[in-house]
Amino acid sequence: MRNLLGGLCLLTALVVSPFAAPTRAATAPAKRVPTLVYDASKEVSLTGTVYSVKNSVSGKLAGGHLFLSSGTGTVDAHLGPFALNGPHGVRVSPGEQVKLVGVMTTFHGSQVFLVRTLEAGSKTYAIRNEHGFPLLMGAQQATHTPTLAKGGSR
Repeated sequence: MRNLLGGLCLLTALVVSPFAAPTRAATAPAKRVPTLVYDASKEVSLTGTVYSVKNSVSGKLAGGHLFLSSGTGTVDAHLGPFALNGPHGVRVSPGEQVKLVGVMTTFHGSQVFLVRTLEAGSKTYAIRNEHGFPLLMGAQQATHTPTLAKGGSR
């Protein structure tokens, strides 16, 4: 009886397994997200006048963008997802002169300047690290030290 039951399970597995393979093969391949390469050896400096500051722009890289007029035309400067947020975020206004250091790249067929540092007035903001990864603006270690209460209710 035991051999008959084992043989029946094996036969069932052999019959069902060919039907399982096509369903797995028919799934759509995962959609690939384009990766931006930040090549520090291609860093350049741009100086220009800000004409627009946006927290987000549809169809562009997620995050803040500065649009500026420079000697070479208009530039879409990507500030990353964190640079315009919070109390320590970048503060620039249209009409202000800025100096950017970063790398020009292409995203969805349009040119975008990945900003690593931004100088506006007397302030210099670090937007990305030397590998191109966005930094958290104003991030710091927690300064709150929990205190332990003595005693308690019983």
